[in-house]
Amino acid sequence: MNFAAYSTGFLMGTVKFMFAATSMMAFSVSYWEVVFATFLGAFISFNIFFFFSGLLMEKAKEKKLMKIKNGTLKPKKQFSKMNKIIVKMKLSSFGYFVLVIVGPMVLSIPIGSIIIAKFYRRIKFTYWLEMISLFVWANLFALTNLYIFGK
Repeated sequence: MNFAAYSTGFLMGTVKFMFAATSMMAFSVSYWEVVFATFLGAFISFNIFFFFSGLLMEKAKEKKLMKIKNGTLKPKKQFSKMNKIIVKMKLSSFGYFVLVIVGPMVLSIPIGSIIIAKFYRRIKFTYWLEMISLFVWANLFALTNLYIFGK
């Protein structure tokens, strides 16, 4: 039992899931150990940030409103080009699948899960689609590293 390998995969899986499998390859662990450790880290991180994102967003909003009220922050424009792009992506079904399946891999698990919770929490299958996506990505990253680096 290689505690250093499991903790490395777990901790990297909680933050930057894409590089977790690569960080475990230095410890000469099996394929399923890599998949298990990285998926477990991503699973726990996703659940924490997905279910507590409402609280985090509310605290950030209160802090921002307090700064605006004190005059230390200037209010942003409501309809910027980036906001229009985000709304178009949010409303399209293609944007839903791209954000849910690829978002946490390209961003990080915490940021991706907060964005997913903000936009798509009310869609019933979002949580389960993300869990399946995390498991598939954990397998793909482990297979890719196994192919590149060998055992």
